[in-house]
Amino acid sequence: MRNASDIPFAERLTAVGGETGRMIAERDWSTTPLGRIEAWPQSLRTALSLLLMSPVPMVMLWGEDGVMLYNDAYSVFAGRRHPQLLGSKVREGWPEVADFNDNVMKVGLAGGTLAYRDQTLTLYRHGHAEQVRMNLDYSPVLDESGEPAGVLAVVVDTTERAAAEADAAAQARLLELIATDAPIEECLVAVAAALERLRPGMQAALLLMDAETRVIENAYASALPTSFEAGLEGTSFETLALGTDSRAARAGQPSNRADIGAD
Repeated sequence: MRNASDIPFAERLTAVGGETGRMIAERDWSTTPLGRIEAWPQSLRTALSLLLMSPVPMVMLWGEDGVMLYNDAYSVFAGRRHPQLLGSKVREGWPEVADFNDNVMKVGLAGGTLAYRDQTLTLYRHGHAEQVRMNLDYSPVLDESGEPAGVLAVVVDTTERAAAEADAAAQARLLELIATDAPIEECLVAVAAALERLRPGMQAALLLMDAETRVIENAYASALPTSFEAGLEGTSFETLALGTDSRAARAGQPSNRADIGAD
């Protein structure tokens, strides 16, 4: 049996580092700022080995350029940016947050640490912009001389948890308004806000109609001026009965339009 010290580093990565470890081991690094994998310093090897075995999304930004080395969990977080992200400079890998990562590198390579909770950043992980909330912890990785040579990041996506908490708070607020017999205008605002949280990018518009007279009693649209709402109140619904949305309303059914101007 061979001693661990006799096993080539690339072979050890393949054995313990999952799919990403295998990709790192098989890659030709000689033309990158990191150089040949066989010549990587022990500090880089040790930090990378620990990172690859972690079940938590982790990425190491090595050197002044912040060359990215990460584990399988981070590759899932990166979405369609993986595998092109592997081995890239962090500023080029995530250009939409270049300024944020510039600060991370500046602080980390100076020996400092950073911690963010529910930090919101706009990322393009799947070909489109996403508002992603994360817990982020950064700490320096020291080289053989005890000087910072890289930055280790622990990345935990909190988007779903934060959204669930916001939805629960919105529902609690709406129940509070109903229980305290709050003005209908406040209730409509709360309902619209809850709907818009459920469908990011949507702008809600609500009409409250008297079932017998079919006259609009209250209206609210988050993207329109209050004068528009006031103009609708007291208007017969029949005078607005145009298109798909009105047909649904007549039938007592909800209607969801991606583009109201297309109807």
